[in-house]
Amino acid sequence: MKFSIYYPVENEFDQGLYISGSLKELGRDSQPIKMQRKPPQSTSGSNQWLYNKYGQEVRPWEYTITLNNIENQLIKDQQPIEFTYQYYLIN
Repeated sequence: MKFSIYYPVENEFDQGLYISGSLKELGRDSQPIKMQRKPPQSTSGSNQWLYNKYGQEVRPWEYTITLNNIENQLIKDQQPIEFTYQYYLIN
């Protein structure tokens, strides 16, 4: 699962975006996890919508986690996985 957010930070070395949440993969019971800035790419293909929306090249902040799949026979008996998360801007 990929978490992605755009926030126009002037200097990424002075500031950073962090994520934390109720899953251990999101830093439950620990400090918020620093997200990584997506590298610059061309405005073609999958990034064209970002250019159209903001009128300039943007570099979203991203963090990816891997969640285990549930076996098909268990799905009927399982409750949906629910979790909370939040983003932080830390100077």
